[in-house]
Amino acid sequence: MLKADFDKLLKWPANFANAALKGYDDDIEPSAMEALALAKTLRKHHKGFIRVNIFLISNGLIPHDSPKNFKLKSFEELTINFHIWDIERLHRLDQSTNNRDPIQIDLRELTGKAISCLAMPTENDVYECYLAIVPGTLLATLYRNYGTRLLESNVRAFLQQTGKVNKGIMQTIRNAPEMFLPYNNGLAATALDVQTEVVNDHLYLTSMRDFQIVNGGQTTASLFHTEHKHKVDLSKVFVQMKLTVIKDEEKKNAAVPDIARYANSQNKVSELDLSSNNPILQKLEELSRTVYAIDQVDRSKQSIWYFEQVKGQYREALAKEPNNRKEAFKRKYPKPQVIIKSEVAKYMNTWARLPYHVAKRR
Repeated sequence: MLKADFDKLLKWPANFANAALKGYDDDIEPSAMEALALAKTLRKHHKGFIRVNIFLISNGLIPHDSPKNFKLKSFEELTINFHIWDIERLHRLDQSTNNRDPIQIDLRELTGKAISCLAMPTENDVYECYLAIVPGTLLATLYRNYGTRLLESNVRAFLQQTGKVNKGIMQTIRNAPEMFLPYNNGLAATALDVQTEVVNDHLYLTSMRDFQIVNGGQTTASLFHTEHKHKVDLSKVFVQMKLTVIKDEEKKNAAVPDIARYANSQNKVSELDLSSNNPILQKLEELSRTVYAIDQVDRSKQSIWYFEQVKGQYREALAKEPNNRKEAFKRKYPKPQVIIKSEVAKYMNTWARLPYHVAKRR
């Protein structure tokens, strides 16, 4: 196929999309009912569009690249993606074990530069692993271009910005973008292959094939939706990423679900756990280690009411004691006298004779 014929084929659907979005329905032949219905649908719902995908399908070979950064006049905010499917690409899809077209990301083409990274210090035959700090603008662009195709290996799609966590992500992006990196857990991603280069003794990621986000889909989608909805600047937002490259494509189907499972199975941290460094709780812990109480059974003995500032602190302290000192530890800090953070308010309200507060259920 000649380049001129290729350009002409792409120009037709682009002109149709442009005319439809501007409401030029009268220029379409009424007998072309499907085209007329499509044009009216495009015009009616165009304000909710993020991207327009234009597909060119051929039973021959197309040796030309699709246009990059193509824009429709008066609709510059829309991302226009051209997808060229010739006989060779269709054959590759048919031969693919996953029966899907992998996402190929050229970082220089997308952002103008490669991404600095660290590789794991030892090699093995199963996988490679890289750590990187990724610009928020890149993740938002990827989601704009590929949407939920990025999350095919994720355990869930975007949960919207109504939940507590996603609201918090949005507020950080809008009000404290420079704090996003320390606040956010980052991404766990996979790929089948990556290209890297070394410049001045620093390793850089240049491209990724079959890139998938297995944990961090909410973060990625929130970056895009916050930028799109609130027109915020993401230049100060950065996200840490762990990228695992599965060397054997057949093993990828088994490894990726495990990565998703374990990346999403950390012990839950409650709001109460996050209050551990509260000055009042720190003072309570200090007092509980120094103030002795009379034993209620044997008044000649003294013991301590052990306050747990951090969940599991008593168990961990006991485990660290040598075997010949564990019993002495238990006598000094009897397990029935362990006070956990969640009980402090109950004891205080009991002392203040406010039983109706003690009996409240959360």
